[in-house]
Amino acid sequence: MYKTLTSAALFALMAACGPLETSPATDELGAPVIPGDSVAQDASERETGNVEQAACSGCGSYDPEPWLSNGRCADNNYNCFVYPKYVCDSVRLTHRTTCGEYFQLNPGNWPMWDSSGNLLGYTAVSSIRVNTGIRAVDGTATLGRLMAWSVPLTNGITRTGWLDTNAMAESTTGNYDTQPRDPGGDVSLWHVVPSDNAPYLDKNGNSLKVNPTCVSGQNATDYLACNGSMNIVYNIPGTDFGSPTAGVYPNDTNITFYRHYPSVTSVDRDLWDCSSGSPVASPVKLKFLFGYMYEKHVSRTGVTVIKKRRGWVAYPNLAAGVGSRDY
Repeated sequence: MYKTLTSAALFALMAACGPLETSPATDELGAPVIPGDSVAQDASERETGNVEQAACSGCGSYDPEPWLSNGRCADNNYNCFVYPKYVCDSVRLTHRTTCGEYFQLNPGNWPMWDSSGNLLGYTAVSSIRVNTGIRAVDGTATLGRLMAWSVPLTNGITRTGWLDTNAMAESTTGNYDTQPRDPGGDVSLWHVVPSDNAPYLDKNGNSLKVNPTCVSGQNATDYLACNGSMNIVYNIPGTDFGSPTAGVYPNDTNITFYRHYPSVTSVDRDLWDCSSGSPVASPVKLKFLFGYMYEKHVSRTGVTVIKKRRGWVAYPNLAAGVGSRDY
């Protein structure tokens, strides 16, 4: 298993190669750069089921592979629609018989987890929505989790997080474990910190918007600190791609984020101010960095499974330098 290169180990490594007469190489934002990790990730593994794929329009065919050249990506070839996925699926998975977004749960109080293996709480709702293409599997029947979106918990908080597929009363056929493509190469070292959300609020204390609309949601603060957590997302807002949450991490435990650099440049997103009742372009922008993080799951047989998850993280959630832990 890959181990975090701590600050002490990083400088010891450099000292072994010669005296520290110069600073280590850094990215354009000041974070140190090291070779990237080439650990393979389970990709394109689909949860099986016997539901007819063509029961709903578009559920019998795949979307084309996304590239900047075919309009399925924006900014670069790493900010793209979820792939592989069926045409009928949007940011949320489509139920193959009702053709809606909700999937029934088995009765009970079901635990939901963050990507560090921490319990977020329990849910007793009757149905949930599922983020398309975000699953945790290990090639066996002992680990199967999906990313349940915006689920009310029994503690009164609504959270997005990992839910074991044993909770599902219905098949989620068509949901793959997939990730944005891997650019390879070097990475720069960052660690997660609680974000300062104040610059991303309007004069009324409401969040700036990531699209020119004043409807509910679409908030810049959705990508920042919330309930002691932060998110890594499959793609970034400001497009039609949906920006599904791919991981949820505590923001106060010094977790490392490995930014792909210099292979993928940062992306700034425009924001809008709705304090007047209509969207007005704000001078404030929200920067996103592309890279990977590690996640921890415990299988149904009690085995710890460590996985790697690529995606985008909003810059205010990060500080330059390696963290003290990977998950």
